[in-house]
Amino acid sequence: MPSWIDGLKSRLRPAAPPNGPEIYRDLRSLALGLDPASIDVPDGESWTGAAVAAMELNIAGAITTIVAVADGSTSMYLSSGGGVIGAGEHAAVRAVAERFRTVATDLLGLFVRTSELPTPDVGEVRFQVRTSPPAR
Repeated sequence: MPSWIDGLKSRLRPAAPPNGPEIYRDLRSLALGLDPASIDVPDGESWTGAAVAAMELNIAGAITTIVAVADGSTSMYLSSGGGVIGAGEHAAVRAVAERFRTVATDLLGLFVRTSELPTPDVGEVRFQVRTSPPAR
């Protein structure tokens, strides 16, 4: 079964590349809509923290979304269409991303359950968390 990251990569290689805002919306939607059961936690690593934790910033209308996933994947998407995918391959990034997911889990009482995931308004920072662990 293809992993969620395979789906992410396939969206980056379409026949007709989408424009910046469109690819941003697609990648953000894929990451924030990720089914925790589809996350493959590498052998030898324990499930800690949230399945997915995201921090989003809107500075002067430009949005940055940073996503940390339990499989170690860490990415940054820019509303302009740029970004970084695969930053979790670096040990330092992976460690900070895991800590981010753990802290997000510790602070779940501060979050509001919602099915809507709007982007932040100008000058706002928004956090999103998915918590269900994968079925084992």
